Amino acid sequence: MKATLTALALAATLSVGLAPASFAMEAELDALMEALEGELSSRGIETEGLENLTISELRLVQQMLANGDSAGEMRRSIDVFVNE
Repeated sequence: MKATLTALALAATLSVGLAPASFAMEAELDALMEALEGELSSRGIETEGLENLTISELRLVQQMLANGDSAGEMRRSIDVFVNE
């Protein structure tokens, strides 16, 4: 019985500790997505499929924007990521 209570207490502690990390990652993803959608739209680049990209792929698109890659190159990269 004592082992069960200890295990339950440990599980509860771990789940509470993981919730803020998960929320922070989701908030970062949402902020990055919103920023990229705005920037791509302002440059006339279609944002369809952007919501299907991983955070790593979104970071690559962000890097392409910072490097000044052409609109065509960025759209092709997004299409490649989405269709993988």
